[in-house]
Amino acid sequence: AQAEVDIEKDYGEEYKDTPMGNLVTDAYLDTTHTDVALAVWGFISQKLYAGSLSGSDIFQTVPYGYDQESGYGFTLMAFDLLGMELIGGLEYTAEHAKSSRDLYVQVSGLSFTYDSCMPLNQKISSVMIGDQPINPSATYSVTTNSGLLNLLGMAGLEPGNPQPVGITEYEAVRDYIMENSPVSYMVEGRIKDTKT
Repeated sequence: AQAEVDIEKDYGEEYKDTPMGNLVTDAYLDTTHTDVALAVWGFISQKLYAGSLSGSDIFQTVPYGYDQESGYGFTLMAFDLLGMELIGGLEYTAEHAKSSRDLYVQVSGLSFTYDSCMPLNQKISSVMIGDQPINPSATYSVTTNSGLLNLLGMAGLEPGNPQPVGITEYEAVRDYIMENSPVSYMVEGRIKDTKT
C-alpha cells in the first residue's frame, strides 16, 4: 500500500483528533459497521511515513497487546453503550486532557466539541453520532480494541454485551489501508476545543 503524506500521530498541545487516530478508528468502523469507533492516543505508537508501506510499517503503529492465536496485538471488541455513558466518557477524557495524553480518545462515527475551560461534567458542549445529535437514552454500538475495553471502567462506563469481532487491531488497520490505498489523513475537526 501507499501513504500519500506523513500520517501524523501527534496533535500539538491542544486535544483534538489526529491523523493516525482518524485512520485507526475509521479502520475499526469499516471492519465492524458499528455506530461509533473509539481508540486512545496512547495505544497508537507512531506515525506512518509517506511512501510505500509494508505490513511491518503498519504493525509498528498499533503494536500493543498480544493475541495468542495470531501473535499480533489487541483484538477488536464490539459492545453497547448508552448515549449518556458516551457523553460521560468524553467528559472524563476532556477533564484529564492536560494530565494524561495517553487517554485522549480518538473517534470515528462520532464528533464532539468541548470547552477545556469549563469544570468537569460541563466540558462537553455537543456530540454528534453521524449527522444526528446524540440521544442520551439511546443505546449505541461501539468498537474499540481489547486494551481500551479493559480501561473503560476508569471512566465509569459499563459496556453491554462485549463480543470479540474475530480480528486483531493490526489486521483491521492493515486491511483498511490496503483497500483504500493510497491513504491520506489529516486533522479533520472531529474533536474541537471551543474555549474562548
